[in-house]
Amino acid sequence: MSRPMKRARVEPSHSNVGPPPAPPLATGPSYEEMIGTLSDFQLRWILTHLSLTSRSSQAAIVGTYQHHLRIQQQRVVNFDHFAVAAWHLLNTSSYTRLSSSKQFEMSSEVLSELRGCIESVSQETPNESSYGTKLNALEALRKIAKTILLSAGSTLSQEIRKEFQWESCLGDAMLRIAESMTNDELLRAGATADARSSLVDKMHWIHHKAKSSCLDGFAAVERVVELLGGPPETLVDDEEDYTEDGEHDDA
Repeated sequence: MSRPMKRARVEPSHSNVGPPPAPPLATGPSYEEMIGTLSDFQLRWILTHLSLTSRSSQAAIVGTYQHHLRIQQQRVVNFDHFAVAAWHLLNTSSYTRLSSSKQFEMSSEVLSELRGCIESVSQETPNESSYGTKLNALEALRKIAKTILLSAGSTLSQEIRKEFQWESCLGDAMLRIAESMTNDELLRAGATADARSSLVDKMHWIHHKAKSSCLDGFAAVERVVELLGGPPETLVDDEEDYTEDGEHDDA
């Protein structure tokens, strides 16, 4: 009686089988160390891919985002120190005591520091920030704009004003923050007032003063005024209270 023939062993087709899973790391850097070497772009790509393929990753991302959102909505950041720093930079800093020729040479460095103040306010006011943080950011940026518009009489201040004939970082930051607010928040912010005038009045003054000074870098402020409730019927003369301390409390 003949023996049954052995069944031939069929090797799996490599075209139908994915790559084997990566073995656990025995040596070399840890996962934490490897992650630390990746760029923001690479990490975002990995997380985006995981969000499309893994339910646990989706839940982790949503939960972390909601936690971040709750924290942002609960905190109110005050940016007045940036407005104060900008005023002192153009009025009482060591730069202002230099000769006219030196002030001219150093104006680009001063502009860089001003940009730093503006960018810090913008970066610390993400779109998910609380209403209070966004209102404080608009106020601080308005005060920085006022400092630039009213600081005069020195070579340094003149050169900075010239830069804002095209430098749009301040107006762009204002507009980005305003556009992240709801309609109710915008109207509420525009109506926020002290004993002298409302925020929309003061923003309109910034727009009017910049336009009359041919500072096109402030062009976005016109749209900010519209978002806050439109131009006021009367224009507040914001220059009359510009004192030596920069009127940092004049809201």
